[in-house]
Amino acid sequence: MHIRLITLAFALFVVGVVLLANQGMVYQVFPFVQELPGKDKTGHFFLMGTLAFLTNLSMRGRCLRVSVIRIHVGSLLIMVLVTMEEFSQLFFKARGFDPWDLLSDFLGIFILGWMGVLLAKRYPA
Repeated sequence: MHIRLITLAFALFVVGVVLLANQGMVYQVFPFVQELPGKDKTGHFFLMGTLAFLTNLSMRGRCLRVSVIRIHVGSLLIMVLVTMEEFSQLFFKARGFDPWDLLSDFLGIFILGWMGVLLAKRYPA
């Protein structure tokens, strides 16, 4: 299957998880999350990290240079969307903003997103 289709399918899955969480139903649909070490934080790390990994892979590891800093475009895109989603939780009764969730998101995006860039550079399409 083409990597962009996989990325799109996973992004839609993440949107579905967010919608379930907004309704307070995520643990009914995915009860195993409560059994994970780190529980919700582990889920944030792997969901957003995998999304960044796939996005960077889909974008073939494209980077922007800002002075001496290289910014992975896919990771930046996911980081912006995740930050907006986390802050939107302030407006949902079933949700609550948690800076530790955002930190878990960012760690996953940084670590797994970087791995996606490495893989894209090692095996260019």
